Amino acid sequence: MIVAMNSRNTDGVVETSFLEYPMQKKLTLSINAEIYEALHKMAGKRKIGRFIESLVRPHIESFDSAKERSAQDEEQESAVLPWAGTHGADAGEVL
Repeated sequence: MIVAMNSRNTDGVVETSFLEYPMQKKLTLSINAEIYEALHKMAGKRKIGRFIESLVRPHIESFDSAKERSAQDEEQESAVLPWAGTHGADAGEVL
């Protein structure tokens, strides 16, 4: 989502700046009442979603990094397998 914000500079000229915010999706969860009360106390009213997002985001980022590393490993392996096959090693054999 892109939001336009107008402001006046020191000369009185209106300047428009555009800020891009990521779209939000609604998620409905069923959780234990005690957990909900604890989240409500920790995060505050109407801030539980942001609180949970701040806890989950680092895990998503580390998952994405792990996926990238795995893809790089697969690329390296696919580059080595033809070479290993021509040098007498079986494709499944560890060199």
